[in-house]
Amino acid sequence: MKVGTLVTGLSSPTSLAFIDNNNILVLEKGGQVRLVSNGVLQSRPVLQVSVATESERGLLGIAVLNNTKTGTSPTAANINKFVFLYYTDSKGGDLRNRVYRYEWNVQNHNLTNPTLLLDLPVLPGPNHDGGKLVIGPDHYLYAVIGDLNHRGKLQNIKNGPDPDNTSVILRVNLNNGSAAKNNPFINDANIAMHKYYAYGVRNSFGITFDPITHNLWQTENGPDI
Repeated sequence: MKVGTLVTGLSSPTSLAFIDNNNILVLEKGGQVRLVSNGVLQSRPVLQVSVATESERGLLGIAVLNNTKTGTSPTAANINKFVFLYYTDSKGGDLRNRVYRYEWNVQNHNLTNPTLLLDLPVLPGPNHDGGKLVIGPDHYLYAVIGDLNHRGKLQNIKNGPDPDNTSVILRVNLNNGSAAKNNPFINDANIAMHKYYAYGVRNSFGITFDPITHNLWQTENGPDI
């Protein structure tokens, strides 16, 4: 195996995903979604979003899915992908970590029609935002958010605050962000638990599925020593 440079000129890249064999979308922390087409970084972003960038906030996670796998029909002939983005949304001064679903326009090479799927906290922060996304073999969307420096019950803190959408991996429907019907805590009396697939996450920088076993793997970024 040989490691080499594919492109240069990116500013603080955080995640990437393949649109197809020739096109890659790369996220820049400051809010730009960049297109690498046939190995060439395109000069103009395909999307610019308003994000907060303090510490680990920013444009953080991406996942791509064909429309055919969601059970829905494309809204236009030249739209054949859904792109999911996780970012610290600062639009309108309402600071939140949010997951949006966009439509990828093949003809124009841009992202359109954002649909809000998850509206997550950002405080106290400003670090441990998580932000990585992955679409599972079960065709659900998995999103991870860290503890945001909030020491609650899901971090096994005695007498800590109740579950509040921090320190968890969420597992939701691709179309509307609702809880997957067989989530492990779907019958919990606390409604906040219904979307949770796992909890106890401190500061995740990555999640992915083993292609053979279909087990979900999650990486933790440890404390400074």
